[in-house]
Amino acid sequence: MKRTIFLLAASGLIVSATAGSISIVNDTGDYDILYIYICVNYDESWGDNWLNSDEILLTGDSITFSIPDNVYNIRLIDEDNDEYIRFGVDIYGSYVWNVTLDDLGELDNDGCPSGVIVPGDSPAKQLERCPVGLLTIRPTISGIEITH
Repeated sequence: MKRTIFLLAASGLIVSATAGSISIVNDTGDYDILYIYICVNYDESWGDNWLNSDEILLTGDSITFSIPDNVYNIRLIDEDNDEYIRFGVDIYGSYVWNVTLDDLGELDNDGCPSGVIVPGDSPAKQLERCPVGLLTIRPTISGIEITH
C-alpha cells in the first residue's frame, strides 16, 4: 500500500513538473528575434539562449517551450539588439506572449532598468546589478518609476 501511494505521488510530481508552457509570438512587425532567455525568477543569470544556434524567431512566427510550473523572467533580443523583458511571469499551465514593439524595454548601459515597473513585476535581480546611488525609486499610480 505504501509503495502504491509513493508511486502515485511520484507520478503526480512528474505530471506537475511538466505542466507549463511558454509560447512566444513575434508580432514586432519587422524584427526577427535572435535570442530567447527564460530563467526562474530570482536566478543569478539569464542562462543560455533557448533557441538553437541556427534558429531565429521570424516576424509572424511563434515558438513554444515546455517548462515546469513556476515564476519566470523572459528576455528576448532582436536583430537590432533591442531587448524585450518580462519579469515575474506566473506559469501555471500555459502562457502566451504576443511580442510587439510596445514591449520594447532596454536596460541602460550600466545594467539598470528605467521607466515604470508595473506591480507584480520582479526586477529585483536587475536592481541588484545597479551601483548604489544611481537609482531614484518613487511610487506612481501605475507602478514604480525608476530613474537614474
